[in-house]
Amino acid sequence: MSPTHVGSHCVETDGSFNPVCAFVIGVGIFVGLVSVICVAQIVKLCVKHRRDKSPVDLSTFMLHNNSREDEAEIQVVNEEEAV
Repeated sequence: MSPTHVGSHCVETDGSFNPVCAFVIGVGIFVGLVSVICVAQIVKLCVKHRRDKSPVDLSTFMLHNNSREDEAEIQVVNEEEAV
């Protein structure tokens, strides 16, 4: 049994390029570019984070704590930092 068509499966027997292969290759290139851009942004964010040595304001990270004592302590700390 000898193959009747030798070459890439994306090239038709008449020499034309299969549109499905063109679409798949195009989507692959697009996804690859988006991935590279996303990784570059993540690396940029990590580098910025490592260079930023400013203290973190923990009051912005508190999760739904409705205690009035805690709120008063945060307000006192914030006022002391403002002075």
